[in-house]
Amino acid sequence: MKDKIRVGYISDEFCQGPMLPLLVSFFGMHDSDEFEVIGYMTGTADMLTEGFREASDEWRDISKCGDETAADVIRRDALDILVDISENGVAEKIFERRPAQCCLSISDMAEKLGGIPYGMAVLPGMPIANILPPFRRRGSVTFGIFCTPKNMTREEVSCLKTILKHVPSAKLRVSVSVPDASMAEPLLSAGISAGTIELAVEDGMNWESLSAVDVLLGFGELRTWELYMSLYAGVPTLLSPSSPLWMHHFLADKGFEKWAAASFETQAEAAIRLARGKEMLAKERASLRAKLQKTAVMDVRRFMNEWEAALEKLVRGDESSEERLAFCRKNAKKRFEKENFRPALRFSEEACAIEKSEEMAYIRGVSLWKNERLQDTLDIAAEWLDDAKLRDTLTKEQLYAWCDLRALTAGHADHENTEKYLLERIDASKPLPLETQTGAYGQWLLSFNAKDVDERELFQKHCGYQKLFERITPLKPKNRNHGKLRIGYLSPNLNHHVMEYFVWPFFECCDREKFEIYGYNTGKIDDRTEKLKSFAKGWHNLEGKTAWEIAETVCRDEIDVLVELGGHTSKSGLAVFAYKPAPVQISGLGYMATTGLTETDYFITDGFIDPLGMNDEYFTEKLLRLTSQFCYRPRPNLPESKGAPCKANGYVTFGVFNNYLKITDEMLCVWKKIMDIVPNSIMLFKSESYSVPEMALKSLDRMEKLGMDIGRIILEGASPDYMERYLNVDIALDTYPYPGGATTCDALWMGVPVVTKYGTRHSSRFAYGILSEVGLSELASKDEEGYVERAVGLANDVELLDALHKNIRGMMQSSKLMNAKSYMKEVEKLYEEVGK
Repeated sequence: MKDKIRVGYISDEFCQGPMLPLLVSFFGMHDSDEFEVIGYMTGTADMLTEGFREASDEWRDISKCGDETAADVIRRDALDILVDISENGVAEKIFERRPAQCCLSISDMAEKLGGIPYGMAVLPGMPIANILPPFRRRGSVTFGIFCTPKNMTREEVSCLKTILKHVPSAKLRVSVSVPDASMAEPLLSAGISAGTIELAVEDGMNWESLSAVDVLLGFGELRTWELYMSLYAGVPTLLSPSSPLWMHHFLADKGFEKWAAASFETQAEAAIRLARGKEMLAKERASLRAKLQKTAVMDVRRFMNEWEAALEKLVRGDESSEERLAFCRKNAKKRFEKENFRPALRFSEEACAIEKSEEMAYIRGVSLWKNERLQDTLDIAAEWLDDAKLRDTLTKEQLYAWCDLRALTAGHADHENTEKYLLERIDASKPLPLETQTGAYGQWLLSFNAKDVDERELFQKHCGYQKLFERITPLKPKNRNHGKLRIGYLSPNLNHHVMEYFVWPFFECCDREKFEIYGYNTGKIDDRTEKLKSFAKGWHNLEGKTAWEIAETVCRDEIDVLVELGGHTSKSGLAVFAYKPAPVQISGLGYMATTGLTETDYFITDGFIDPLGMNDEYFTEKLLRLTSQFCYRPRPNLPESKGAPCKANGYVTFGVFNNYLKITDEMLCVWKKIMDIVPNSIMLFKSESYSVPEMALKSLDRMEKLGMDIGRIILEGASPDYMERYLNVDIALDTYPYPGGATTCDALWMGVPVVTKYGTRHSSRFAYGILSEVGLSELASKDEEGYVERAVGLANDVELLDALHKNIRGMMQSSKLMNAKSYMKEVEKLYEEVGK
């Protein structure tokens, strides 16, 4: 069997153009252990062509070659397969000369794949959120066609006439290449009213043109990239009988059988049904992108697995099941060990299909997780953990590994059962190292903060953390006289992370005449880590080290005051405190409740979050109250708000940028009340969780069941322009009982007022404390009625809202929240008092 398969891709579109997102997955994502990729360029190169060249193993520009010469060039490369990945058949004449053992067009490969011809990569410039239905603005549905009317068939024109006859209020947006009113003549001649037709001069389909269309009618020769673009934009696309067969099969397979019309009559019926049922249309549009993201169209790693499996089958042919199983197991393990999880998934899936084994199942499970197929990961974990027979075959280590995988995935794919899976992980981990127990317990406590329980219950659950350390022997450090107090900062977030906006003053604004700073980074290392390191006397990168190893390091450095900044968050190193490596140990900032450890001496807070005497009994630590618990510094060079977006939009946009885990059904019901009172308002939800299609669909289903109008909901995943997206938000709505800390500061910095609710519990008062420090405490309420009243009041007072957008940044800058020198004087004064 030959070592590598040599595959060539030929196209005239390895450059800027609409096909670009469809072609990039063939280059650079291939399994280099099994495939060699050669690119053949037949078109005009531009600055993007270089990217294709660099991502290929070999590159040939045959744009100036005749067909015979081009065939000779390809023939010398001794390809196993040559694929024309253009949609216009540029290699047809070259193929006639048989330059490779196997020559196929992209449509031929689609037939062999039994599915789609391309995956679509998300590239810069593509919209990150679904486009709101134009009928929300216009009051009537807009149909769109992206073909020249004079090229439409008589049947297509007749179908269009039928649709508009039964939806008389609808508009028809026609894309044309030249500003010529005569372009509409074929439609006018058929009896379609001129007042219905809107000619839009544009060079084909683009994101802006799609934003003006409620429903796309797939007349003419609908191309692959047009179908993908429209579905990605959330625009229902109704195929005509003449559309490619694979498009019909694709939509039917995804539950859109009525969109894949077998006749013009059924196409007209589907269009009329959508236009008349605006709630149904809004629902389809809101969920369409997430449904597309679940397919191999937008999961290019899944697409490439299917694609390479088809290529391999063409070249290697059929093997016995025993030979194939051995081959797949060998390659699955090889790729897994190299952390090449995309092909590891392909081989492990095939191995599992031939014969089930725990080893291949686990490789498949982890590879699914690494490929961000979270629901599939959860399903395979459930298969091995919920089946008694399979579970009994696992060793203790394997059992923990499966529990760990399920717990890690649950927060994104099955939020409702996260607590159950975390507890299962804790139970399974008892015979294993301390770090596995403390990590699981900490994650469980973190998730518990989103529940509306009283202070006493939350406190008792945190105190249970102490029991994990009953058998350890703490160190016994003594106060030492170094001349300067040695302050150690222990955190997983000494890098690019939301907490970096709060930890920087500890390093950059330290009084070096009195203090020496040491950093203990338990998280990843990046350029921000190196920047913070430059301010420290000593530094240790300790990711993956045990709590005991970290404690020994701290003890050797003779730290006087150790400050832990992560609490019960992932990789925080809080367990280090149980070993008491420093005589004084302080926690705070990165967590919203007690550590539960008696070895933690103090907890940093402020008088807004914890008024004197209110919550002291619910901390194992003594509370140290600052004027402001936080000192915030945002990313530099962020634009300022020019005013409330609603003044230009004509409607109010509420924003919720908090982590999805913080969103309760109770808060969704409160937000529904607000939206019901504020007509035409919309809600923008932004969280990393919405990048996972299963989570987006579950969220929409959850919101719909609670009565929310999901046609007014936008879900956005994580994106680099997170801060800039606040410029599109009028009012930020906070979560309860787990409010935003960093998100509150971020919103305010971008000029967006934040409405929050707070209780007596420490963890419910973060946003209230921040707003109070800035001078906006009136935006905080103790109850639901006040919360709704404040949000609605702001929405109805556009001038006040506009003024806040223009002035909040200045209010922040003049507050203690951003006065680093004053903040550090307070902090270091406390260090001197407790470190004596």
